[in-house]
Amino acid sequence: MPGSEAVQMDEKDFDIPTAVESIQPIVTHRRDKAFLVSMTGPNQGNPVEIRGAVTLIGRQQGAGIQIEDPGVSRRHAELHLGREGQISIRDLGSRNGTFLNGTKILESPLHDGDKIRIGRTTLFKFSFQDWIDQSFQRQLFDSVVRDGLTKAFNRRYLVERLGSEFAYAERHQTQLGLVLFDIDHFKTVNDRYGHVAGDQVLSHLAVTTDHVIRREDVFARCGGEEFAVLCRGIPAYNVQSFSERLRQRVAQTLFAAAGATIPITISLGAAMRPSGMANPDHLMKLADQALYEAKNAGRNCVRMADSHLQ
Repeated sequence: MPGSEAVQMDEKDFDIPTAVESIQPIVTHRRDKAFLVSMTGPNQGNPVEIRGAVTLIGRQQGAGIQIEDPGVSRRHAELHLGREGQISIRDLGSRNGTFLNGTKILESPLHDGDKIRIGRTTLFKFSFQDWIDQSFQRQLFDSVVRDGLTKAFNRRYLVERLGSEFAYAERHQTQLGLVLFDIDHFKTVNDRYGHVAGDQVLSHLAVTTDHVIRREDVFARCGGEEFAVLCRGIPAYNVQSFSERLRQRVAQTLFAAAGATIPITISLGAAMRPSGMANPDHLMKLADQALYEAKNAGRNCVRMADSHLQ
């Protein structure tokens, strides 16, 4: 502007001194542990460490790497650990074959980065990892399949596992139960104590549930205040007794949040997979109907889906 004086700034006027820090040497770790990382299915991204001289891959119960895929044979393939740490894979006469980097093989050594296809659709990546790689891979897997707040599995994982467990139960004619439950009057908790307190209640409920379920059960958050437990291989009366035990545990637990002790109860609906059920969506629908009945019955109770309606 006319009459104004131009102000010139030197670059040094903007210079911020660089912080001087002591630089520690980078510690390297040997990538000496072998893993198969699942690249498909509900366990996508899950690293499985290869241990022992021989590891069986297949649908058979007790297999070192058990795969619930109808295209995989019961005893599909084996991993062999050699004396020098070399690992090889051998097909066991499977119906749909074992493929290494796209080529069907009978037996072959494995190298870091190899892709292994078992049957039609199950794909693994073979890799050597150190503890840093393992930690990163585990965190990556958890971020995909677990709910960030409660650390329970998320709905996507539940749906995929329900499909695979349903197929397994149908093929082997075993029991499969599904329990749905949610917090009674949870909106009142949020309205009275705030959403931060509500989140604390949800996290505490997840920990409480973890203490009741079996190790082989699948516990997931379906969304909001609704959760699910997928119970494998137990009869209806055990599913009902488990549901009642969980209901009682929650009712007797003190949920501390926002400087207050908040009384919490849950309503639960359970259903069993009967012979001839068409698909897993039907099982989910039956459990949801039973949960609705528990709500109508006054809440803080368990309802089992009528077996005659299944």
